[in-house]
Amino acid sequence: MRTTIFSRKRRNWPRRLNLTQRRSPIENRIDESVGAEMMPSPRRPFSAMLQKALDDVLNCAEFWAWATDENLQITYLSANFERITSLPAGEFVGMSRYEVIPAGMSDAMARRHRHELERRLPFVGLRYEFNDTGGRRCFETSGTPAFDRRGRFCGYHGIAREVTELVRDQERLAELGREQRILNVLFDHVERMANIGAWRYDAEKNVLTWSEQIYRLYDIPVGAEVALKEALNAFPGDVAKVMRAAIDEAMGGEHAFDLTVPFLSTRGEERFVRVIGECERREGRPIGVFGTIQDVTSEKRREEERQRLAVSDPLTGLGNRNAFRMELAEILKKLGARKREAALCIFDLDAFKDINDFFGHDIGDEVLREVADWLRETADAGDLTARSGGDEFALLTSAATAAEAEATLRRRLQPLVRRSDFGHSITYSLSAGIAVFPHDGATADDLLRHADLALYEAKRGRRCTIERYEPQLLNEAQNRFRLLRDFREGLARGEVEAFYQPLVEFSSNQLSGFEALMRWRHPEKGIIPAGQLMPVFKDKALSVELGEYMLKEIVGDLKAWRSAGINFGRIGYNVTAADLQQEDFAPNLLGALAETGLSPGDIVLEVTETSVIDEDNRAIRAHLQTLRAAGIGVALDDFGTGFSSLTHLKSLPVGVLKIDRSFVKDLTSSPGDRAIVRALIGLGSELGYHIVAEGVETAAEAAFLHRAGCRYGQGYYFGRPMPADGVPEFIAEWDAAEEAVRRA
Repeated sequence: MRTTIFSRKRRNWPRRLNLTQRRSPIENRIDESVGAEMMPSPRRPFSAMLQKALDDVLNCAEFWAWATDENLQITYLSANFERITSLPAGEFVGMSRYEVIPAGMSDAMARRHRHELERRLPFVGLRYEFNDTGGRRCFETSGTPAFDRRGRFCGYHGIAREVTELVRDQERLAELGREQRILNVLFDHVERMANIGAWRYDAEKNVLTWSEQIYRLYDIPVGAEVALKEALNAFPGDVAKVMRAAIDEAMGGEHAFDLTVPFLSTRGEERFVRVIGECERREGRPIGVFGTIQDVTSEKRREEERQRLAVSDPLTGLGNRNAFRMELAEILKKLGARKREAALCIFDLDAFKDINDFFGHDIGDEVLREVADWLRETADAGDLTARSGGDEFALLTSAATAAEAEATLRRRLQPLVRRSDFGHSITYSLSAGIAVFPHDGATADDLLRHADLALYEAKRGRRCTIERYEPQLLNEAQNRFRLLRDFREGLARGEVEAFYQPLVEFSSNQLSGFEALMRWRHPEKGIIPAGQLMPVFKDKALSVELGEYMLKEIVGDLKAWRSAGINFGRIGYNVTAADLQQEDFAPNLLGALAETGLSPGDIVLEVTETSVIDEDNRAIRAHLQTLRAAGIGVALDDFGTGFSSLTHLKSLPVGVLKIDRSFVKDLTSSPGDRAIVRALIGLGSELGYHIVAEGVETAAEAAFLHRAGCRYGQGYYFGRPMPADGVPEFIAEWDAAEEAVRRA
């Protein structure tokens, strides 16, 4: 933009030109009516009368007249100039066209106008602009050269007008047009992304119009004319009738519609669309229907998949527990009405965790799929199957009598031990619980609960069995629940404490330490030993809570005895698999000993064979190895009762073997038990373990064990479990008795 500063009084008017080549019809008419003869020039000045006549004509016009001499200096501005522009005419008269116009033009337009002036060419609709105190203003001027009779150039005369509002209107329209184009593009993008298009049906003209997205949906050329009947043919016959009825109802009443229906494209592709429509009215009269169509195939497929997953197991394709329960409820109603009976079986895989741990979860999944396939393949018509969770499955079969249904299930489940090859030879077994309808439960929930209880009983025994529900199982389950609830509350009240039973060396008759045993001092039932609280140890969360509680009790007692100068040897206490599977078990134990100033050598952890072998060996062994390296002793409790103990014995990080009391109690009467005990003592001694015999109650048992090479004994013969405050007195009496024996 180039700016020219006026050489006269109004030097602060910057001006720009926005040139267009339009010329208004009124300008043309004025030019014709006024004519070149009326325009002043140096050679032909206006007469006062002619000038007044021209000014009178222009006084009511919205444009003014102007003229220049042959030097292009302005010599005339009509009287209405100041009224229209509010600018002083006197400051412009005498100025050159080169000074007035180019300041408001671009360089290119200024050069063009100079060319027109130099060549004495007419110009039409020349626009320029400048700013004054009122803001930006735009003007448009047209001019034609004047020549005398001899052809000499006399100057220019022409007309001009202010077009500020016109330019603003045009700019606004251009902006609106640009915005509309942007909106159209955006709307097209939105339609594509949302798979949605707009439609309108003009009932009066029977014309159907669509946006581009609907043409894409139908897969036909954009702009192709489609009648309503043809459009409805893309829907199945019954759906097309529903669509037609919805449109007619919208036309005839106040009802809009919103339908999700199947749709068939011209390529035969099956899809789903959501069609929304409502009545279009003009002056209260219905003239058509308009709305949108959205391709919702993906959403529909996802919803169908969600619904399928809500009732089925994604791994096996069988129904899940929720779906099974709902279907079971419906089937039982029908069976009850027909006086038929049924049997429900809940079964799972024994030690399935071992398969996952040893072979990996992919192989575990293959096993589950194999079981599911077997269920499907052997199912009779009317049977109901499901994977009810984890490695648990459910099967319902009906018959004329419950006995027949139960017999059918038992045959179906055989063999209970199965072998498969998934790149690895795998053997797994099943345990099952059965409940019959209506004897064991008349509702789906009761039948499922009772079958679960029967399965629990099968798993609690030797596994690989089928148990039928019996009423006492429910009583036992209720008792277990009450026991767990009461014990949890008793633990919180501090009713649980550690009792201590002495451990004696046979050869010297010296105290070697104690085993800490959990006792519940029940406010009504008195002292309850751990043997009556087995459900507590099977509840992993409660077992861990108990283990942490017992550790605090034992460490507190040890610190008190050490502070009193009492020599008690080592304290052993039982830990469960749930304790050892806690990531922070070893750090917590070592930290508790360090805080109280105790030595790791004061503690012996006692673990059972089954807890080490049947559970997650890697996590448990890592803790035991860490603790044994720190100086804490590790004893294998109940040695000899585990069927696989000998296989794992040499790899376990233990230093003490405790022979289970079941082998000790009949030593004097059972040659078999004596042989077993001798073998266990010999095996343990050869492997370098310290051997402890549990449950020693008589002098004869103690004598036999000593002769057989057992080093330590524990049992009522030496002392019963006692509370912590009885330990100092017991130690004192034991030491006194030993001293008396030595003096004698």
